[in-house]
Amino acid sequence: EVVLFIVGGTKKEIEKYKRKSKENIYFIEFQKQEKVPIYLKAADILVLPNSATEEISKSYTSPLKLFEYMASKRPIVASNLSSIREIVNENDVLFFRPNDEKDLALKIEKLIYDKALQNRLIKNAYRKVKNYTWEKRAKKIVDIFKYR
Repeated sequence: EVVLFIVGGTKKEIEKYKRKSKENIYFIEFQKQEKVPIYLKAADILVLPNSATEEISKSYTSPLKLFEYMASKRPIVASNLSSIREIVNENDVLFFRPNDEKDLALKIEKLIYDKALQNRLIKNAYRKVKNYTWEKRAKKIVDIFKYR
């Protein structure tokens, strides 16, 4: 019932995963940045599957992809990691246990059938992402150096 598109990766990576995948999974290699919004808007649900096995991903990553997802006005399913929770909470995304594909599948299924939840998450995430523009980030950096 569900078709999954995975966008990004090298030809070698895609071939590796294609061999293990099912018929309803499609791989699209790395895309130029200007094409990314097209793929985001085409999606019904966006997934941010950061891993908990790497400390940098778990605790320190600045999730730029998350900001793109939030701005796209699509519901998001994200790994429940501190690096992501620094930006969003349960009002903005639906969390799943990192590295747990069964929990991820359950959360995607929940979102597919719960339009009210989709709409609430979209609205909250979009409102929040307005606080994370490049202009606001640059101003914070300038302010740090201004007062030293």
